[in-house]
Amino acid sequence: MPDRLPARAAIALLTDDFTELPAPAGGSAPDGPLGWPGYGAARARAAA
Repeated sequence: MPDRLPARAAIALLTDDFTELPAPAGGSAPDGPLGWPGYGAARARAAA
C-alpha cells in the first residue's frame, strides 16, 4: 500500500498557491462546529 500524502502535499499537486485561513478565536465545541459525535476525540488522536 503506498504511503499517504500529507494534506499540504496533496493540495500542492493541484495548485501552486494556497492561503491557509486562520482558525476562529476561542476554539469550538468539543464535537466541532457542526456537533459531529466523536469529532473532538478524533482530533485529539490526530494531534497525539
